[in-house]
Amino acid sequence: MNILDLQNELLKDKKSLLCQNILDNDKYFIQSDNYLVIEPGLTDKNSEQVITHKELLETMISTNSETPLDCFTVLPLTQ
Repeated sequence: MNILDLQNELLKDKKSLLCQNILDNDKYFIQSDNYLVIEPGLTDKNSEQVITHKELLETMISTNSETPLDCFTVLPLTQ
């Protein structure tokens, strides 16, 4: 792994932690292992697609928005 790859991984980890922090501090958001995409917005997800928590964080990162949860809508799935 070269230095550029390492920097990219560290940046991705930092963004993931920031997105998790957003979820942790949102008293209206129910965290789950899986989510149902209701409104995909401009993301690469599809309506009624089931995504994991990790995929949720990746989607939040990909929006490049300070308010990523305003860019698409999901509902928590219980099992």
